[in-house]
Amino acid sequence: MRIRPGETYEEWAKRVQMFEHGVALQRIAEGEDVDTVLESMSTRLMEKLLHPMYKMIQDSHITKSVEDSRKNYEENYIKRYGPKADHVFDDLVQTGQLHDSEHKSST
Repeated sequence: MRIRPGETYEEWAKRVQMFEHGVALQRIAEGEDVDTVLESMSTRLMEKLLHPMYKMIQDSHITKSVEDSRKNYEENYIKRYGPKADHVFDDLVQTGQLHDSEHKSST
């Protein structure tokens, strides 16, 4: 059952729910076991209601491998923060502040 143009997810979900309830009632009226029909109905409802969300996730390319995610995180972290200790030490040496800070700490 497709979402109609201009229809919200909630409106579509209500329509799907009404359709599945109707199918379940029809199957029960035909003599099928109530527990089997309810189990089938709940599975079908869940699959139909989750499908648009799964499709959206697939379309947005969020599903990356864990290794790619970790590698990207590490690269972005290093670009953003860099090696702090080396950077601070190099700046102090270049500006001559290293000797000043050592002198102040000893007094």
